[in-house]
Amino acid sequence: MQDCTTCNPEYHIWQPCQLTARPKGSVTLLCTFNYTWEATETAQVHWRLGSFYGKFIFNHTDSTHWYTDPDYEGRVSLVGDLSKALDASIRIENLRETDSNLYFCTVSVQTRLHGVKYWRNIEGTNLTVTGPPIPETYRFNLVGMVTGAAVATAVVLGLLVFVAWRKGCCPKCPQRR
Repeated sequence: MQDCTTCNPEYHIWQPCQLTARPKGSVTLLCTFNYTWEATETAQVHWRLGSFYGKFIFNHTDSTHWYTDPDYEGRVSLVGDLSKALDASIRIENLRETDSNLYFCTVSVQTRLHGVKYWRNIEGTNLTVTGPPIPETYRFNLVGMVTGAAVATAVVLGLLVFVAWRKGCCPKCPQRR
């Protein structure tokens, strides 16, 4: 993954230059940042599509205010933690080939002495959605997978206990025949 970093003595912002994903899959568009100003509020994140000044696809101003472009409604979410990790990453689900485009992360913060400061990655991330769609059978639910593993483990342990009991291998159990 090639680094696309925009640096300034007062701030730094990083995105990968290129990402590739498959239709019907998902991708995380990474965006991490830091700054030297004293902030009075949590940072805000804005993602643009196509160009440095392209249309907004996602704006997150705080936990109760955000905007998602209708083409991305229900498919995009903030996965980064703006308050602790200085991470403005977003995740796009159910990818379409038409999602192939440049994505630009912009961050803003209200500072104590310098007003609102905005900065963004100059390069952006070039996302390419290509290849055969991810089949439904390969998409899985982590909870379902963990539950299935727990049930399988319980069944195997139960069988082992039963076999040990039947064979009289358990030293604390009287042998039965």
